[in-house]
Amino acid sequence: QLDPTEVSGTDLLLDVELDEVNFLGREYHLGVKVSDNFLLKIIIPAGEQSAPLQTQQKHRISFDWRAIKFFDPDAEGRRMLDN
Repeated sequence: QLDPTEVSGTDLLLDVELDEVNFLGREYHLGVKVSDNFLLKIIIPAGEQSAPLQTQQKHRISFDWRAIKFFDPDAEGRRMLDN
């Protein structure tokens, strides 16, 4: 979730800055900067986001840590780890 109002016991909560925003019909693909050396790519359904998203905005994100997937940056779609 972007700017969550509540979180569950399995959620991670991170303060981030939007680095990249792409709207792809049913979902947003976001690049978020957690720190200078740590970037995440996240996908959220379009229905969860009502306000326009712009880069360089600060947000808080939450997500269930069990939903994390690691992909090989050099091979599109190939998972590095399965959980």
